[in-house]
Amino acid sequence: MKQLRGFTQIELLLVLAIMTVVVGISFSVLQLPYAEYVQQRIQTTMTNRAALVMSQIARDVRSALPNSVRSGTTALELLSTTAVARYRAEGPAGENERLRAGSPDSEFNTLTALGNLGTTAGEYLAVYPLGLAASDPWAGAAMTPQLASLSVTATVPPGPAGYDNEFHVAIAPPHTFPLQSPARRVYRVSGPVSYICEDGKILRFSGYPVAAVQPASAADFAPASGIVVAAGVADCAFNYTVVNARQAVVTANIELAENGETVRLSWQTAVENTP
Repeated sequence: MKQLRGFTQIELLLVLAIMTVVVGISFSVLQLPYAEYVQQRIQTTMTNRAALVMSQIARDVRSALPNSVRSGTTALELLSTTAVARYRAEGPAGENERLRAGSPDSEFNTLTALGNLGTTAGEYLAVYPLGLAASDPWAGAAMTPQLASLSVTATVPPGPAGYDNEFHVAIAPPHTFPLQSPARRVYRVSGPVSYICEDGKILRFSGYPVAAVQPASAADFAPASGIVVAAGVADCAFNYTVVNARQAVVTANIELAENGETVRLSWQTAVENTP
């Protein structure tokens, strides 16, 4: 009878040693592509997050009232508009259909609707905000104080001759706009918006009162906490640069960090300052 023979202990140990070497080499070969995949995924995610933040800031900047954008090193503030229309500046002296700059006014007509029809409170109107002295929207009279009432209604024919199909704007309290706009533009402003970089976050604040001095930190908005638009922020900077009397540029630099990986994006958008 033929005698059966198995593996010796030395042979088994030798096989195990060879398998260990093979597995180790295979793991090393596979580990590098996987690490690169994880790194790329983290960087892609952070890039997308930073791009979304940049997009939101850009939308707010593009809707800003002319000459209302201002910046600090880690703060950006603007006045957000919701509508713009051409107002009527001509007409007999006693009519309520024209805007009278230089004297208190509480009603006037626009040629197109100034935003949604109806009556609201807590908004602002601005006419010819040049950003200088009395026409400064932050500290001058180019913009009304927060209105107790803003009413926009469509005129119903028959109205005064030549004023049919216009829109009537009534504000309370009355306001004295210092200058007429050469383009006859009036802006509807929802209020100020700020972005603050602080404690590894970018915070967005809105719905707070207009002030001559720009808020520089989250503490200036207390007790409001703001909305977190980005976390994991390693560095952040804003800059507002005037190019000429009509245009300016906002520059934002954001660096995000996660698991040892960093992504840095720079973004610029033009600001139209012709009121």
